[in-house]
This record gives sequence, structure tokens and C-alpha cells, in this order.
Amino acid sequence: MIDAFHPDASQAAAIDLAERERVLVLTGAPGRGKTWTLTEILRRWEAAGARRVVLCAPTGKAAKRMTEETRRPASTIHRLLAQEDGPIGAADAVVIDECSMVDTLLLARLLAAVPASARLLIVGDVDQLPSIGAGQVLRDLIDSGSVPVARLTEIHRQAGGEASWICQNADRILDGQMPHADNDRATDYFWREVPAGPDGAEAAAAQIIDAVAWAARRFGVDPVRDVAVLCPKRKEDAPLRVGRFNEALQAKYNPPGVRKMEWAHPNGETIRVGDRVRHTVNSYEIDCSNGGSSKGVFNGEVGHVKSIDRTKRKGRPDLLRIEVDLGDRTATYTEANAVEMVLAYASTVHGAQGSGYPVVVIAVHDVDAWMLRRPLLYTALTRAERCAILVGSDKGLRKAVATDGDYYRRTRLAVRLRDVAA
Repeated sequence: MIDAFHPDASQAAAIDLAERERVLVLTGAPGRGKTWTLTEILRRWEAAGARRVVLCAPTGKAAKRMTEETRRPASTIHRLLAQEDGPIGAADAVVIDECSMVDTLLLARLLAAVPASARLLIVGDVDQLPSIGAGQVLRDLIDSGSVPVARLTEIHRQAGGEASWICQNADRILDGQMPHADNDRATDYFWREVPAGPDGAEAAAAQIIDAVAWAARRFGVDPVRDVAVLCPKRKEDAPLRVGRFNEALQAKYNPPGVRKMEWAHPNGETIRVGDRVRHTVNSYEIDCSNGGSSKGVFNGEVGHVKSIDRTKRKGRPDLLRIEVDLGDRTATYTEANAVEMVLAYASTVHGAQGSGYPVVVIAVHDVDAWMLRRPLLYTALTRAERCAILVGSDKGLRKAVATDGDYYRRTRLAVRLRDVAA
């Protein structure tokens, strides 16, 4: 909740730039007050006469968070671009959040739709993982020097009366330093070390399941709704794979029951009433309701299964109907589109990007050594809002902290932007 706004020096400079410049990049690590700064910029734009301000983000989850944090409606970029004669063509200002997730082609489509007269604010954390699609547009925009950049630097997030350990350790990881760990003194960052090697990976799996229950007790949160397990890999040959934890956590917190309806997903998962699920693609035809009616569920949106019904039809296949509570609306899935949801007790770090959870439990073990990189660890850690628990081997953690650069891509966007600016 945003009340009185008292900007630090970097926030004040960002607000001043946003009032003077037509285009601005706003960047900074979590806990630096991006939400406060963005909301104050929006307030000043509106006070100066901007009537049509369009807010968007690359995923449904990120757009929903943007709506909650700014108290203004936001949509996915895909949904915005799909609207014929939509709001973007008449916008006085456009804000793009979580831009590190936006690939080159999608940003090009969006910028082509933004009126030349509109203000443009591009927001994101440049140190997170780059987009799954081609390019690294946020980094290239900053590196080009062709666009004004405002960097937020001061930590505002507090934990136990001092600056958040999550934020401090995120900074250390970016600097290539091992994070501080002191489980006796810590308030929001905890480290559970297990041995290296395959046997250690089995110990890590048990510790991860235990950490979910421990965090739920310690912080008074719901282990299904508020805790996310983040893994480097989804593949079935990975000891600490996503599917393993989805299965184990579902069995612990939402086991089968005599009257509990369920549905067999073609991917081998069993979806039950009460499960946390995540949508995996952008779908424009799924019926949704929130008092009225609408359509569309988008990649990354997380919800909880409210009901599963199968209607028997003589001489025809059963009629499947699954209702999922997405928080702001209820989506109704049919047999044709139910395959677009998966269990979401655990996910890859890429899958969680753009999302935030009260508690995250992160697998960082040397059995996944080839995946462990500094941007991956940083992105995973900064998904945590109240508590982060890292579980793994010292060897795995050191590998993640020490390895940088593999995610950075060779593009010519920064060079071309400099040429155009010159």
C-alpha cells in the first residue's frame, strides 16, 4: 500500500527526469522503491493533464501485480496489441513494466503502436534473466546511451528493523560475492546446506519439502498459496526437477479424497480441486467472469482450482468444465484448453520471472551445475517478498555466484540505437 511518498535522492532524480523527458528507462533491484517511484510519476503525469495512461507488462501475473501496486488498470502487452482501436493508439503515456522479459520482436510491435506524441516509461531490473525470446532489449537500451536512464539505488525494504537480507544478498551476488548467511540472526534469508553429489541432492529434496512447512509455520503463510519452490530445471532426468516437487507438495497439501474431483492431465499430472496451477500460453478464448464476462488467460497467470465437473453425454465424450480462481476473475476451462494449465507448487526460475511470492524456496545444488549462473540465482532470490530459503550444496552456491556472462547475448541493437541517436 502506498501512502506518503518521501523520495530518496535517486527516486527524486527519476521523478524529475520523467517530468522532463519523453522517453525514460527506470531500473533498479527489488526493494529500491520502483513501485513508489512509478506511482508518483503517474500521479504527476495525471496532474499535468495526462488523461489516457496505458500500463502493460509481458505476463498476466506481472500485469496483475502492476494493477495491485499502482492502483491503476494494467494489461498484458499481447492483450493490448490484440485490441483493435484499443487504448494504446490514443495514449498520452505508456508504461512497460518487467521489460527484461520482453523480447526484441514484441517490443518492436509495441513501440510501433505507441503514438509519437506519447510519453514512454520503460521499467525493469536489468540484472534479471533476459527474455526467453531473442534479444536483451532492456540491457541494450541502457548500454546504448541513447535513452535517459534513472537508476534507483537505496534499499527501502526492511526486515526485522534492518535493511532486508534478501536485498543485501542480491547485491552481493551481482558483485560476485557469496551471500551472507546466519540462520540465528536472519529475518528474511536462510541457508540450508547439504552435501554435494547425488546423495546430497536427495537430502536437498527432503530439505526443500521441509522448508515449505517450516516457512508456513514461521511466517504464518499458506503453503499452497504463498510458498513457491524454484528449480533450475524441469527435465525428468534432473534430481531436483520441477515435477518432483509438484508431485510431493500436492501429495502433502492436497492429497486425493473420496469426494475430491480430479482430472488426469495428458502430461501425467493429476489436477485436483484446491491445486495451485499456472497457465502456460496466451489464450484469448477462455471464458472468464468477474461480475461481467470477458475472455482471455495469459502466460504466467497463477490460480487455484475451484471446481472440476464432468458431464456424461450419451454417445459423445464427457463434457469437462474446470473453474480456476485467478484472484480478480474466474476462468472456465474446457477439455480443449485445460491442457494449457500445469501444477504450480514449483516452477523453473524462468517460469517465476515477473512474479513475486511471500516465500520462495530455491534449489541451488551442484547436480544442476551447468544451469547455475549468477543471473538465475539473482532472479530466483528476488522473487521473494518476505522470505527466501536457499537449499543446496556449498559447491553449487559457489558455482552460481562465480559464473556470469553466459546469459548475455550478442546483439547489434545497442550499436544501431547509438547510430540512430548520432
